Amino acid sequence: GQSVGLRLADSGDTDFMVQRAVTLLGADRVAQVTKWQQARAEAGGDDRLLGQLFAVFGLGALLAAALAASGAIGARVRGQLRDIAVLKAVGFTPGQVVRGFLVQHLAFALLGVALGTTAIAFLGARIPGRIGDAAALWQDLPGYTALMIGLP
Repeated sequence: GQSVGLRLADSGDTDFMVQRAVTLLGADRVAQVTKWQQARAEAGGDDRLLGQLFAVFGLGALLAAALAASGAIGARVRGQLRDIAVLKAVGFTPGQVVRGFLVQHLAFALLGVALGTTAIAFLGARIPGRIGDAAALWQDLPGYTALMIGLP
């Protein structure tokens, strides 16, 4: 069997076009007529609730990661209270101390991004399953090189 899809400028013409197509092809050659909404729903594209559920869990995971990161940074700062006291005694202002820690942690974050990107670039295709297939395909897409060197 074959499938034919039509995109009409006016959705009000749908019934007329279906009738005309059935007449031209013959009723015995047309097994089923569905509107695009039905076809999409049957193909599984109408899972809005599932998509919203994934979005909520994804947002929860991001919030949990942010909470864990802030806790780790706070623990690191508390662990270096003696160093902070020395910096203040030498004459650093509280703003300079905060900027120093911020620059240090941003450098760690950039290093993590660079190491993760490099690992996926070299080892991603070796991951079994769909993720490995996607990583291998990603390298053939346009814009891959620009993204790898950090250009948006």
